[in-house]
Parts: sequence; structure tokens; C-alpha cells
Amino acid sequence: MKEFIAKLIQSEEVVSQVKSLNELSKWLESFDIKSMPNSVVDELCEVIAVASDKSKIAIMDLMRLVVLNEMQAGYLLAKHWDFINTNVIAYLKSNDIKDKDNKPL
Repeated sequence: MKEFIAKLIQSEEVVSQVKSLNELSKWLESFDIKSMPNSVVDELCEVIAVASDKSKIAIMDLMRLVVLNEMQAGYLLAKHWDFINTNVIAYLKSNDIKDKDNKPL
């Protein structure tokens, strides 16, 4: 996952649309989910917003791990709930992930 995210945040798709990836790039060196700073959570949300298909799913999977930490979950829900609702939940609802034959990704 670490390598995938590192490649993703260097892609033109992300670099051209996200204002800053400095904190996320620094954090990737340790990839310690339990000590992820809020600034990295903020940048991850920006990446989710611009990522497409499989890349979006991969970043959402990382966020799933982030919310296991109570402090990070609280920050994410307090600061980014509207974003999560419109970009994550709506995206997942629009794709029938239970249907193995439905492969929009």
C-alpha cells in the first residue's frame, strides 16, 4: 500500500489538482498509521477527491485503517464529515460492490 500511495501522489492526476502533498510525502517514510498527523489526514482527503476508480478505493482503504485510531477518527469526522459523506459514502453507494460482475473500477 505504501508504494502504491507513493506512486499515486506523484502522478499527474494528483499533483496537478492537490495544493500540497508535503506532509503526506513525509509521513510515507514511516507509514505509521497510529501516529498520522491531522495534516496528513487533510491531504489524504484531497487525494481521495481527485483520485479515480482503483486509486480512490485504495486511499479509502487507508482511511478505513486511520479511523481505527480514536483520535484520528474524531478529527476526521469533526473536520471532514461532509467530505466523507459526499465523496466516500456516495461513491461506494453508486457502485454495487456486492455484485462481482459489476466492474466499474
